[in-house]
Amino acid sequence: MKEIIIGKIDNVEGKSSNSILIKTCSLIFTNKRIVVKFTGKSNLTQGLIGNLIGGTMVGINFVKNNKKNIKNNIEKDKKLSLNELINKKENFEILKNNIINIKFHHGFLNKIMNMNDLIIKTKQKKYYFKVNNENITLTTELITMFNS
Repeated sequence: MKEIIIGKIDNVEGKSSNSILIKTCSLIFTNKRIVVKFTGKSNLTQGLIGNLIGGTMVGINFVKNNKKNIKNNIEKDKKLSLNELINKKENFEILKNNIINIKFHHGFLNKIMNMNDLIIKTKQKKYYFKVNNENITLTTELITMFNS
């Protein structure tokens, strides 16, 4: 069966297997796997670092620059195939047949914090992601389509 892209969620916070820092990534759902493509540093982390260095305005500028870099990275990688994306540093795939379950917590407290937990449990490990409020509906729809 040919691999078909179901959809994509951008601006998700997550960790690669070889990093202790949270970074921004895109989750690309296909009928066979989920491709995790890292696009930049965490906006939350950049804001905190900027605040510590020079206050609120520096924090805001750090986040603005980071968002611009993320957008450029997403645009630059559009030309690459999924397999080429996986071969880039830090990116990885989660094969559908290895997934035991997917949980998406988007309750009241999660929405207040603008960080909704997406947990993907596989036979080998658990993957934790944070999805922002603007992507709740899209995430729910993609999970349903991916599981069907």
